Amino acid sequence: MYFSDSNLLHFGAIVCMLGTRYKSYCSNVVRTMLVEPTADMQANYDLLLRVEEDILNRLQHGMCVCVCVALSTVPCLVLKYG
Repeated sequence: MYFSDSNLLHFGAIVCMLGTRYKSYCSNVVRTMLVEPTADMQANYDLLLRVEEDILNRLQHGMCVCVCVALSTVPCLVLKYG
């Protein structure tokens, strides 16, 4: 098991994760909280949200996940890095 240490949190990105296992079933919930993010942090987070939404929109029965990811990430990376 993993627990938080005694270090104080600082402003920036805070990632919280909670997971559990019952017999052979595992589940995790992860949340990211941005506290006074820089413009660059916010832009990167917005880009990741757009990629996630695009992947979820492309998923359909019979479609390989790797194809959805490739189709979604390449255009976003081109937008960000030219």
